[in-house]
Amino acid sequence: MLVSLVTPKHHPKKKAKIKHIVEDPLVITLKDGFKLVAEALVKSSGDDDDIPDDLWDVISTLPDFEEEHLAHYYAHLLDNPKTARAFMKLTKINKSVWVSRYAKKNF
Repeated sequence: MLVSLVTPKHHPKKKAKIKHIVEDPLVITLKDGFKLVAEALVKSSGDDDDIPDDLWDVISTLPDFEEEHLAHYYAHLLDNPKTARAFMKLTKINKSVWVSRYAKKNF
């Protein structure tokens, strides 16, 4: 008696072909440049919650506003530190414009 053993054919595993893609030097330069810019932006941003120490002192000296309005605007700036830092860079006249504009919108 003849016994036939059936064995499945095993194909040898094919190795994946590795393609070496040479990147364009301009693309590499741009990628590296964007990475450097992103890192610089992160470093320069600082702590977004920093509020200028003398913020209330500056706001409270603005003429022609009721203290209630100034306090309300101060609270607004505390909630928006970036706006507070921008506010501090303005001239006194422009600071009054910002407070006035805020008061008109909210009161």
